[in-house]
Amino acid sequence: MKCLWPTILFVVGTALMSYYDLQFSALGYLFGGMSCVLQSVSFELGKRLVNHGKDLWSVLLINALASTVIQVLFMAATGEAQSLF
Repeated sequence: MKCLWPTILFVVGTALMSYYDLQFSALGYLFGGMSCVLQSVSFELGKRLVNHGKDLWSVLLINALASTVIQVLFMAATGEAQSLF
């Protein structure tokens, strides 16, 4: 229940800002919301791993590697990876 009010505030703030967005993209706002949720889940899982005896650097490395793999796959799927080369 602690995250109810921050979540409501996030949704209301996003809705207000999307009203003034001239190039509104629902997909962009969906990805932004998903990013916030997934980052908070990643933080919570990392915190729990550290509290259960995992080394902090190991948790950070696992998080970085998982994020990199997901981002590279997404970039390859959308064609954005071509702009890197």
